[in-house]
Amino acid sequence: RLTWGTVLFREWIGRFISATIVIGYIIVAFLPKKQGLHDLFTDTTVIHTES
Repeated sequence: RLTWGTVLFREWIGRFISATIVIGYIIVAFLPKKQGLHDLFTDTTVIHTES
């Protein structure tokens, strides 16, 4: 279950990484769950569901 603190930290770290570390996008291609660095730092995963 996500808390507002986790969501805000994930967004902040995600924006920081995308602005400074381009290789972060390449790492996603090689991780099994396709997690970004910000997901690894916050221990989160995006789950896509069909409507």
